[in-house]
Amino acid sequence: MTNTGATAIGVGAQAGATAPGEINATAVGNGALANAANATALGQGSTASDTGSTALGTNAQATGTNAIATGGAGNVVNAPTASGAQSIAIGFLSSSTSQFATSLGTQSAATGFAASAIGSGTIATGDGATALGTTNVPGQFTNAAGVNSVAIEGGMANAADSTPLGAIPSRAQHRPTASPLDRARA
Repeated sequence: MTNTGATAIGVGAQAGATAPGEINATAVGNGALANAANATALGQGSTASDTGSTALGTNAQATGTNAIATGGAGNVVNAPTASGAQSIAIGFLSSSTSQFATSLGTQSAATGFAASAIGSGTIATGDGATALGTTNVPGQFTNAAGVNSVAIEGGMANAADSTPLGAIPSRAQHRPTASPLDRARA
């Protein structure tokens, strides 16, 4: 099998080696795998396994279409993983599993559609949700679970369109602000 433009450098490195059509794949590093069209894996044990995916760093895993995983880890379990299409994962234990998701920081996870987790210990599970900020409290995470919610520095945004600041959970549903007349009637 010949896939034009495929380049593999390193013991056990593979580029365009598993199926026809895996053209222009590049793998550099011992055990680096770039087995998809236009895939790039740079770093020992790194894997770029879908079209246009890019894995940079030891054991980085870019398995979604046009996904990017950057950062290194001593084993695959702790490595950054970008498995959603057009997702980005940067940092130790970072994970972006849904389409257009972005996780930046140690132990950051973006699992909702177009969700963003930015900072260490941030989790964005709601579609369109954003979790921002690192806390100084061991075991505490910033979690944006509601659709289009925003959680900041230890906040937990459970409801759609909610925005808690700090470690106080927000459970109330988003409602437009009532006028003084509406409040008087209540």
